[in-house]
Amino acid sequence: MVQARPDLFAAYVGTGQIVNMQAGEALVYSQVLASARGMGNRRAIQELESIGPPPYKTQTALGTQRKWASILAGDEAPIVKITGFTLLAPRTSLADPGARYPEL
Repeated sequence: MVQARPDLFAAYVGTGQIVNMQAGEALVYSQVLASARGMGNRRAIQELESIGPPPYKTQTALGTQRKWASILAGDEAPIVKITGFTLLAPRTSLADPGARYPEL
């Protein structure tokens, strides 16, 4: 459509452009492990080596890789970030989960 009617488009914004997920995951794992080694972070090295490179056998293993990728990049611990998003989201309150899900 862009080629047929370029006058209708000012920009293209794409998200989630995954070309080769397996190669990307392997690259991320090796970079995170190299970063952990470079920083001398023994806990990160041990956890990353224990899960090994992808493909991961469990979702927990993927979570371990993502956790260390985030932490070693200088991000807040993932749970802190998620909690912050939850508490600061517009039109929400601490009562929301209980109001929506009384069984909680």
